[in-house]
Amino acid sequence: MAIILLCNIFIVIRRIVHILLKDTDMPTSEFKKFLQRSCGSLWSVKRTQFNFPQLLEGGGKFLIVLPRNAENLSSLSHWRERLLFTIGSKEIIVLSIGVPLEYVQEWSGEYLFFTDSDINSLGLASQRVIDAVKRHNFKIAFNLSADFDFITAQIPLRAKIPFRMGIIEDGLKNLGEKFFNITLQRSQQIDYENIAKLLSANRT
Repeated sequence: MAIILLCNIFIVIRRIVHILLKDTDMPTSEFKKFLQRSCGSLWSVKRTQFNFPQLLEGGGKFLIVLPRNAENLSSLSHWRERLLFTIGSKEIIVLSIGVPLEYVQEWSGEYLFFTDSDINSLGLASQRVIDAVKRHNFKIAFNLSADFDFITAQIPLRAKIPFRMGIIEDGLKNLGEKFFNITLQRSQQIDYENIAKLLSANRT
């Protein structure tokens, strides 16, 4: 209820600011980032101490969150086998929201499949999505969006997954750190090689 109330307040504030911005040079994208950072702070969970990549060892379920961006999906397809290999023989479940089912099935036999109908007008994933993720008690979530995506980034945080890894592009560090506690700096190109190298460290 508190989240819904806050988001309704944000709607009113956004409308007011939209009116005010008509006569200013302030970009609306900055206000959007402010709203997303605020949501990240609202959903924040107690920080957990960890030693990466040692946390990949042992048991626990692993969640792979697929990107919604078509370009990201295309680039990621070339790295799928290596990424799965480096994670190792863990219990992996793939989460998709608005991604074609046939692509999801290439990753894992077990998946959480949702459509764009599970996203409301504010860009919030439905409670149905969050509850489905919570039921699995995941140890870590890998968000494979090469561009920060508020929709997919919020899900592991709202589901209180203790370890959340994501890719952050230049200029969005403060925003990304509200949602991820393991971050990778994005290079100029959409490149998953650094993720594969990072995950490979626990196999050496």
